[in-house]
Amino acid sequence: MLHNRALFIVCALFFSVSVFAQAPNAAESCQAPECTVVKRGSATITVADVTAKVRVMEPNQQDAVLSSDKQLNKMLEDMLVLRQIANEVNPAMIKDDVILQAQLKLAQDQVLAVYQLDKIRAERINSDFEQLAREQYLTNLGAMKTPKQIKIRQLLIESKRQGDAAAKAKIDALAASTQSVDEARFAQIVMQSSDDTTKDTNGGIMQTSEGATNVDQDFLSGALALSKVGDVSPPIRSQFGYHLVQLLELTPSKVIPFEQAKSVIIEKLRSEARRRVVLDYRADLTIGEVEIYPQNLQGLIMGDSTQLQK
Repeated sequence: MLHNRALFIVCALFFSVSVFAQAPNAAESCQAPECTVVKRGSATITVADVTAKVRVMEPNQQDAVLSSDKQLNKMLEDMLVLRQIANEVNPAMIKDDVILQAQLKLAQDQVLAVYQLDKIRAERINSDFEQLAREQYLTNLGAMKTPKQIKIRQLLIESKRQGDAAAKAKIDALAASTQSVDEARFAQIVMQSSDDTTKDTNGGIMQTSEGATNVDQDFLSGALALSKVGDVSPPIRSQFGYHLVQLLELTPSKVIPFEQAKSVIIEKLRSEARRRVVLDYRADLTIGEVEIYPQNLQGLIMGDSTQLQK
């Protein structure tokens, strides 16, 4: 089905199309399928042509083309040139060229198959997706949450150069002296003692959240264990060494309201229903014995095109 916004714009195609000279009656609106949108020489592009072109686009592509004069003009120009080239073909050539006829039939099959699948989906998908979405939302309520987010300042004592024992001894000493310090003092200690080379630009501050994959997972678990702003963690071991982390800000996880999650859930359910209907329909079509005539492909397989040229 044509995207609603695109359909609205297609129905109002007679705006100023800067690349093409307007016909004398261009101000008279006409949205019938046979109405001309643009023409040049032997080529005429109608409302039906443009609608057909837009209908096969993805919704985001529809929006991009139909909301930009430049892109719409280019699409119309391409359609005109293509039709002008096609109009140059002698009809007698089509009649005499068996391969060309087969190519046209394959192109027709593609268009008709898309049409039929859309029809099958429309006929067979009649679910109440909002009710199904609500049921799925309640069933998976535990997953319908925003992740816990934290802002922290971290101090790193790396262990590769100085050895694990020395790094552990240093972090333990720092941990003992930082348990009750405020944010300003901890920031000073970070700048004095941290081996993190990015501290000069970020002061050791970083933001992360539950489920983040771009940080060491042991470090993330230790940082997320903090629950009170101002608290400093015990030493956390990571692949880089040992860390102390002070919690600066905390945004708790919260359940996403159904109305906020509904559109995403419905789209997922609808997409799955469309996929399932097509798979079932295709399965019905594959019932029955397939008759194969491999000898008739010998010329093509062996590189002899004589038979195909007859």
